[in-house]
Order: sequence, then structure tokens, then C-alpha cells
Amino acid sequence: MSIWKDPQLAKYNVIPSIQLTLDEGATPLYEGFFDNYKVWIKNEMLNPNNSFKDRSLAYQLSYYISNGAKKFVISSSGNAAISAASYIPLTADAEIDVFVGFGINNNKLERLEKLKSDRIRIHQGPKPKSDAIKFARSNNAVNLRGSIDDLALTGFKTIGYELAREAKQIDSLFIPTSSGTSALALHYAFEEMGMKVALYICQSEKVHPIASEFDKDFKEKPESMADAIVDKVALRKPKLLAALRQNGGGGFVLSDHEIFEAQAKAGLAGIPMPSYNSALAFAGLSKALRSSTIDVKRPLILVSGI
Repeated sequence: MSIWKDPQLAKYNVIPSIQLTLDEGATPLYEGFFDNYKVWIKNEMLNPNNSFKDRSLAYQLSYYISNGAKKFVISSSGNAAISAASYIPLTADAEIDVFVGFGINNNKLERLEKLKSDRIRIHQGPKPKSDAIKFARSNNAVNLRGSIDDLALTGFKTIGYELAREAKQIDSLFIPTSSGTSALALHYAFEEMGMKVALYICQSEKVHPIASEFDKDFKEKPESMADAIVDKVALRKPKLLAALRQNGGGGFVLSDHEIFEAQAKAGLAGIPMPSYNSALAFAGLSKALRSSTIDVKRPLILVSGI
């Protein structure tokens, strides 16, 4: 299956004529126990490139290519770049320039290097975001940066559409997010489907522009194991904060100790071992369960794969 087969996508959004797919979407949902609490788990690591970024990039690239675009650029901590570069070979003549920082995870950099071709070029530098913006302007290329492109919301919405059909009883969802794009998309999707789900944003002690609006119980740190949480500006923050107030959610800032502990607990519970970034959601639920002011009864953990 792919996101293009989702009936809600056809109902609520403009479908491009070109539909690039690697069979992303329709990821497994199952029940389990974490921290002695019954939870639902949506495993986005089982997308073709191991993260939910496949959904957004499949839609963005398809839409732009359907409208004649051929040149693309993206800046990324790794996952979005891997997804974007993986879809380019499905096209006849599209090309992309990928900008990553010197601090990129080595495994992700190796995966990107394997995707390099005459149409997929990798650039590494100290300021990937600004370099990508400059490149897009000077080369008339489409910037696929999800934090500023509303088309990215559409692909991510398909997660919410699937959950609305498969797990209508959930009352809360814990999600690791950097810019907040995926979380905002889920809020919109649940709205469209007539559901109210409290979304909890999970971020690190290094980068936490959204979660720190709700959680003050942490110490600022210069580094974090959750290396995909990188967006310190979070341009979608005002809209996301309004959405969280509407759906009754909030946010949690998690330490490396809490992330590591959550990952270990997930492993002991037989849950597919999430990355440190995905483990943020598990750590967020643990923190919520310890809180005297937050009441979650039917939580879902989104294993994002980032």
C-alpha cells in the first residue's frame, strides 16, 4: 500500500497527477505494555526509509513534479534528506541538492552517500539550513524544508487518517518532533476525522522551543542523544501552541537519562527498539504518568523513526 491509496487523502486534499511511491504508509499498529501501562504503538520505522518523513516527502515531491518542478533542495539532520533522495530515482529527470551539517549522525551520512548520483548531490557544512536557502534562491530550486512548506503537512496527515480508522479509542498521542510539522498535521487530520486527541510534544534538553512552553522541569544541556531534534526556531510554534490548547495536549522536555531509560524499558517490554529520537515519545509518556496534573487513559506512542 502507499499513502495514495488512503481514501481520506483523496477526499480532503488535491491529489497530484504524479504519485511517487515506495509503498510508504499503512504502518503497523499494535497494543503493548510500557512502564506497566497499556499503550498503543504506531511503528513508523517500518516505512521504506525507516521514518515518517517518507510520507511528507512522497507528497511534496509528487505535487511539485506534477506542476513542472525539476530542481529541489533540502536541508536536514538526516532523515528527511534520506527520504527525499530515495524518491528522486523514481523520476525521469528530477534532481536534488542535499545540505547536511557536520554533526550529522554517521549512519545517516553513510546512507546518504550511498544514494549519491549525478542527480543527487550531497553538501556538508556548518550552516546547512542557510546554505540550502541561498542555493534555492540562486538556482531556482524548490526548497523542501518541511517547517516552511505546508505541503509537508498533507503527507503527515495520513498517519492521523490511519489512526482514526484503526484506533478511535485513543485519547492522547506522544510524538517526538523538531519543527512541529508532523504534530500540527496530526491535529488537522484528527479534526477532519472528528476526533479530539491530546497531543504531547516530546523534545530534548538541548532543543525544546515548543515543549518548554509546558514543561519547566529540566536543565538546559549543550548536547542530546536525540540528534534529530534540531529546529530551535520552530516557525510553526504559534499555530501548534493554539492546536495544543484546543486538543488539551502539551509537551515534555526529556533528559538523556530519561531517553536512555525509556529505550531500555521498551526493549525489556519486547517493543521494537526505537532510536534515541523515537524514544523521546516513550520518555514523554513516563513523565506524564508521573505527573499529578496529567491524566492519560488510552495513550498512543508514535515511533517516528527519526
